[in-house]
Amino acid sequence: MLHNLQAGKWLGAFVLASCTFFFGNAQEPSSKQEIVPIVIPSLEPGSYDDWISIELPLWKGKAVFPDTPFYSVKEIYTEKGLVPEQYFKWEDRNQTLLLEVSSYKLPEKLTDKTEKKLLDGVAQRFAIIHGGYPELSSGITLSTGIRSFDLDIRTLKKQQFRAKIFMQGEQVMIVSVLIMQSTPEVRLEAAHFLKSVDFNPLPGEIQKEMAPDKKGLFAKPSKEDAPWEVLEVEQFSLAFPKYPVGQHKLVEDKDQAVRYYQWHMADADNGISYILALTPVKTWDKDWRKAVDSGVQATMEATSSYLLQEKELDFFFHPGKEVLLKSKQQVFRVRYFCDGRYLYQLVISGLETDVYSPSANRFMDGLVWR
Repeated sequence: MLHNLQAGKWLGAFVLASCTFFFGNAQEPSSKQEIVPIVIPSLEPGSYDDWISIELPLWKGKAVFPDTPFYSVKEIYTEKGLVPEQYFKWEDRNQTLLLEVSSYKLPEKLTDKTEKKLLDGVAQRFAIIHGGYPELSSGITLSTGIRSFDLDIRTLKKQQFRAKIFMQGEQVMIVSVLIMQSTPEVRLEAAHFLKSVDFNPLPGEIQKEMAPDKKGLFAKPSKEDAPWEVLEVEQFSLAFPKYPVGQHKLVEDKDQAVRYYQWHMADADNGISYILALTPVKTWDKDWRKAVDSGVQATMEATSSYLLQEKELDFFFHPGKEVLLKSKQQVFRVRYFCDGRYLYQLVISGLETDVYSPSANRFMDGLVWR
């Protein structure tokens, strides 16, 4: 499922290992098994809840600031003459930390041949502004296709300038921090600001499903007819029996940073887990079946399971595949779909009878694309 068809290995192992995390200590599945949700701790839990999210001018980007930043447009000089630069700026009252986001048009289009020259030009500009020698990291390609670089400058004033440079097409965006007085709190704030930048995020909200309209004065809805929680995302929707827990993180693999999304719901009373996981794939990689096959193989290795059956799915909006895997603890029923942008993985885990229950079928059949 990652680039070069390796993403299937990584995601398949990770997702179903998550299922094993629910039940891994049991010899046999139990209907009363305690299920512990997966939680990814933040850098400093609760410390930045009041920070403000700001929409950036390029690539549907977002960043968070401690307070509303100052916004302005000015002109800067490039090889093509003066060009407008948009920038956001925030500085604390004690003048210990300066946070900025700036963006402007590059003098020429970014290609493999022009990348080094354009990147050096951006780095040298900040070296001149702050004084010091710039240190650049090697670039990585984000799942959105944007090239990302880290820039560090030890300024002549013994301050620290750190930045992330994002480039694509004829545009560049620089997200930077200037640490003027280094303290643990200031360094944490700077790191949180740099990590907060996200491009084209996958928004989603959970809404209560409408209860089915039952005819008849004494008609009572069955357990299967009870309203579910519906995950509503711009591109698709999917219903869960109960409120799912979201887990989204950035995972670096070789020269790419891949945004991984997961929603999971554990039915502790019945010992069943419901999972939806998404990983971006290269839009030009059409042979997604190879990625799926790699994921299936990695999943079997990670969970010590073996393949019971597999079948092609050609009656949904996008083609897919379904597999049934069995380990000592449980059975995994997994469906894979690919819409050219994301590889979707729907997982039901539990006893073999559970993964084909009415609720399991309802979940598996419930993925709807816009």
